[in-house]
Amino acid sequence: MTEQLHVEGVLRAELAAPDIDAGFGLRLETLVRRCIDTGYAIGRDHMHGVSLRNRTGMASTIVYLRVDRMPLRVAVGQPLEIHYRMRFGRRTGSGQTAQGGILREFVCELRSPEGTGELARPREVVDETPRDAAHLRMVTADVRPGAPAGERVLRELPEELQHFVVHDLGAGYPDSAELQRTDDGMADVELDHRAVRNDVWPLDSTDMNGIVFTGKYVSAVDAHHARCLKLAAPAIAGVRSTEIELLFKRAFRSDESFVMRAQLATAAARAVSRITVHAGDDAAYDPRPALIARVSSIMGDRAAGL
Repeated sequence: MTEQLHVEGVLRAELAAPDIDAGFGLRLETLVRRCIDTGYAIGRDHMHGVSLRNRTGMASTIVYLRVDRMPLRVAVGQPLEIHYRMRFGRRTGSGQTAQGGILREFVCELRSPEGTGELARPREVVDETPRDAAHLRMVTADVRPGAPAGERVLRELPEELQHFVVHDLGAGYPDSAELQRTDDGMADVELDHRAVRNDVWPLDSTDMNGIVFTGKYVSAVDAHHARCLKLAAPAIAGVRSTEIELLFKRAFRSDESFVMRAQLATAAARAVSRITVHAGDDAAYDPRPALIARVSSIMGDRAAGL
């Protein structure tokens, strides 16, 4: 069988009013859901999807996610192009070996025509040429959740997928220290107890696999970043994140309590929140983060008071 480097293509959808925020940007929940829907379609059409999972017990668990948003105003009823590429790989960077577990790297670019950004003309465009609205990169690990401890990590592709090339991904994705770094020229902001969130994941936050849906984590850390900025500068308005990175250590399930902690740093026109999410409540939580996130936003003139 001929070797296959990757799967790539373009899917198209139509933007509806709930996909668009008050600044006429593409909402985070929309872009994450659209990209993950595309990933499911790839699994169904190219990876033997459900039949492979039923035969081998194989599943993909998310390890890393990065979202970059561009300052594009979109419009209701206009096309959303989802340009995607998926390939298999291994981490072979520092501290890794050639026999590391199988990973899937999924890259998604979302494009749409530029809208007017006017509520009176929400469907009109100023240019019909599709432009970049967001980029997403996701890395998942192929595992067998029900296998004995030493056999859960999938180290070779199953027979049905052996025509795919397994690429060298180098480091593959950043480590915890990289996401928790303090950038040069940025100063930490002192925050009070309100920068700690204690909460519970409800059933509605989960997917059919029984774990919290990826988009819910993205929305949660994005909202916490905005909360921290508001605590530091009450007059700030219209916060929109431009870069979000998440490193997953373990998944949450319905009814699990969690604690979200953050450290905010700012510069003249930029803010970064370094966020960790822990299992448990504030009285007794696991000090090992289940999720590590880094959220950045450009503030411009709205940063007055920081």
